[in-house]
Amino acid sequence: MTDDLLGKIFYHLCERGPLSLRHLLFVSRRFYSVAANNAHLWTTVSLDSTFFHHFQKRPKQGNKFVEHCLLRSGLLPLCLYIDLSDIGTHDSTFLLPPLETFGMPEWRGFQRCTSLVWNAANHNATRIQIFVDLLSKGLPSLKHISFIHFNDPIGGSQFPNCPMLERVEMLVHLEPSPHFWGTTFLHVTALSFGNYEIWADFDMTTLSLFPMLRDLTLFTLRGT
Repeated sequence: MTDDLLGKIFYHLCERGPLSLRHLLFVSRRFYSVAANNAHLWTTVSLDSTFFHHFQKRPKQGNKFVEHCLLRSGLLPLCLYIDLSDIGTHDSTFLLPPLETFGMPEWRGFQRCTSLVWNAANHNATRIQIFVDLLSKGLPSLKHISFIHFNDPIGGSQFPNCPMLERVEMLVHLEPSPHFWGTTFLHVTALSFGNYEIWADFDMTTLSLFPMLRDLTLFTLRGT
């Protein structure tokens, strides 16, 4: 098996980031070399419950791991996962320093980020605002955003400017705040919006934020 084929197999094993490959690094020198030197394996940074539980007692190593992802991914586009769904409100502050590391100018994390997936379940708008405040004022390469259980902060800073944004997914999203989003969705052409049975109550407010839509999907969730 060639190193290229082995690297492709590894890639399918690390959809949510290279942390899932950590055990492979100890299999052999070859496995370590293929995993460490394949830039595509390091392009997803996941700040989630797996990251939290693995680095909870070693926060400095958690920040270092984010640095490794940014360094080993070279100049490739990045995907950032922020998943708070299985983390307590108080414990979620653990993910703030790694997010700051992602945003350090020398790593150009926000400049290279083309996809942002954010699951904010069980976190209120005030807590979400703390994370928003750490984002860059602009995400110049971002093309795709997915929000799950997101509560729009309305009293703080706006969401970053995203001039390249094309595709947005909103799942279980209460009425979006025009003040918070500003002109973020100005160039978006594809929107997928799903809620429980109440979405029709504010669909016009939501759609008014997307003046350039070409592809719209509305769907209703059932149960929990």
